[in-house]
Amino acid sequence: MLRRIIFNIIILSSIFLSPWWWLPVILVIFSAFIFQHFWEAIIFGVLIDSLSGPSNLAFLFGLNNWIFTISLLTIFLMIDKFKKHLSFYK
Repeated sequence: MLRRIIFNIIILSSIFLSPWWWLPVILVIFSAFIFQHFWEAIIFGVLIDSLSGPSNLAFLFGLNNWIFTISLLTIFLMIDKFKKHLSFYK
């Protein structure tokens, strides 16, 4: 539990302090793979969209403001399904 809180603090600080948008995304993907039911990934996706989302791009039928949220939700669901097929993950 303490390890999960530490990872959440690291991800939250990387969202606010990192000059690159991809670093918190990689940390969220890594955390979703390590922890079981890492629902905070969706919250972090909304936060990343709010702070550094591509609001000036016009694609995906108006879903451009939610691109990180949708991406992290999809990745979270894929990782959650993938973990069930791994023999070393419990």
